[in-house]
Amino acid sequence: MNGSWFFDIERSQRSAWKQLIPFGVVILVLVALCFICGCQDVGITVTHYQSSWSGLNRTVTLYSADGSVIKTWVGQFKIEEGASYFRFVDEGKVVLVSGTVVIEEN
Repeated sequence: MNGSWFFDIERSQRSAWKQLIPFGVVILVLVALCFICGCQDVGITVTHYQSSWSGLNRTVTLYSADGSVIKTWVGQFKIEEGASYFRFVDEGKVVLVSGTVVIEEN
């Protein structure tokens, strides 16, 4: 025994790593495809988290039954949706809006 077993172990470990390389490439390609196919979903998720942390620049418009504008709010709002209303904070005041509402993201 002149130490050749040590070199044999090294060779077998190297060949094992070489066998894992194609598997790793396949995994990377699959992950990249998931991100490419889900780009819109990823963008929506990022916007959702941004909205829940600091709010987004929005315009909230409340309309009457005949279609005329009752009130418009412009600012950075985090909007929460209830059963029949929308809630947001404007200049330190909580605003509850129900009825015909249009919320635009600026």
